[in-house]
Amino acid sequence: MEKARGIPDYCSGSFQVCVTRQFYAERIVWNGMGIGGQWMTGNPFYVYHPTPYRDSWTKRDATEEGRQADWVACGGDADGGSSMHVKRMLPGETNEQARTRQEFALQRCMIQAGYRYTGNCSSADMKARPLCGAP
Repeated sequence: MEKARGIPDYCSGSFQVCVTRQFYAERIVWNGMGIGGQWMTGNPFYVYHPTPYRDSWTKRDATEEGRQADWVACGGDADGGSSMHVKRMLPGETNEQARTRQEFALQRCMIQAGYRYTGNCSSADMKARPLCGAP
């Protein structure tokens, strides 16, 4: 069988597999995927550093170390994020139910410790959460 034009040399096996690889490789290039930060920002050296969820909570006269300690005591992760803890799942609870319950418990704990959430509370979904005023 004759090699199709544009098929790379590594395609020595099935012709269909090689054509599929080429198609997806071209789609990736045309869509701009795989180019790093440049396809989103125009800056090839752009690096995104997300703010930890913990840092969206403030308390008057609280130090960074105090906020970190309160965050972990309330069930947050040491890196400032929050994740579902499988060991804290209740019998018959789905992963989503456990995640939501644990996240809301973390929010209520931070509120009870005197913290206020400073993130965005404009959507209906966020307004249904304790951190934005829901019970």
